[in-house]
Amino acid sequence: LLASYIHYASPRSKNRFVPVNCAAISANLIESELFGHEKGSFTGAHRRVMGKFEYASGGTLFLDEIGDLSLEAQAKLLRALQEKKIQRVGGNEEIPVDVRIICATNRDLNGLVETGRFRQDLLFRINVFPITPPPLRERRDDVPLLAGHFLSRLGGRPDVQLTGGAVRVLMEYPWPGNVRELANVVERAMILAGDHPITAQTLSFLNRSDAAANGEMEWPLPAEGVSLDKVVHDLAKKALKASGNNQTAAARLLGLTRAKFRVLLRRLDREF
Repeated sequence: LLASYIHYASPRSKNRFVPVNCAAISANLIESELFGHEKGSFTGAHRRVMGKFEYASGGTLFLDEIGDLSLEAQAKLLRALQEKKIQRVGGNEEIPVDVRIICATNRDLNGLVETGRFRQDLLFRINVFPITPPPLRERRDDVPLLAGHFLSRLGGRPDVQLTGGAVRVLMEYPWPGNVRELANVVERAMILAGDHPITAQTLSFLNRSDAAANGEMEWPLPAEGVSLDKVVHDLAKKALKASGNNQTAAARLLGLTRAKFRVLLRRLDREF
């Protein structure tokens, strides 16, 4: 949505906005998808096909999940970004392209660079103007607006409304799944409410044993005590899992900066 907004609010809005999900394209097809191919360049190439770079020329190319690109595809993408020219698969002609590139990822690209799975020079090239959309729990005033939007989009009847209690529950929930989770919760609440308003009771499925409505954690403390370092270790692992191994997002879940989280991980790696 943000990439689309940037495009349509810009002078390029009269030209195409072309989204590409890099994670959904196999490694052996990504080059053809981005740069196109010539007839006969590989089995099944029965005609010349324009790639996404050419198709988006004059507009915006949105590379979603760029962290999932193979290293080979990263090298070819970097060359296209630097030269502002592409070559179709099986062709020799250099084709100039004029596109705005917007990239998105849910992965920690700095971490991928450190492990050799993402090119540092490509990261420098695409990281010209980084934007980090805040998670839903950091913009709770948006929750009622978004919930009302989803009610309308799902075709909610006029009598299916959110009561004040329901809005309070939605505002207090931490939303680990962000806007997608809110959309699913609204749809489930509509089903449960039927012809009645959506109340706090309708949303009782949001109550979690590990978190009170005010965000305070309930920790059972056994008589024999616990290892605080082990608790911290387990929390760090859970945060990484919940964020898809994105260290920046995991740090945010724990209320830490990425730098402090990385120091914590290094210490835990030594101890466990």
